Amino acid sequence: TKEDNMSDVQYAIEELITEQVDSRIDDAISDNHEMNSIRDDISELQAKFEGDLVDEVASKVLDIIIAKLREEGK
Repeated sequence: TKEDNMSDVQYAIEELITEQVDSRIDDAISDNHEMNSIRDDISELQAKFEGDLVDEVASKVLDIIIAKLREEGK
């Protein structure tokens, strides 16, 4: 009957919408995991860079201090 056909069409539409919504949710979750992973990678690189930079600056400062002390000791 016509009502059964409409019910079948409505059911098919609802199922399609549900599949699309589920797919988009899965994509969003996947993208979120990827973004979090990228953020973690960036944070690790920043920490390494900042640590290396601090070490390099401290080393140069010590070199300058030692050079000045040597000059004063002459």
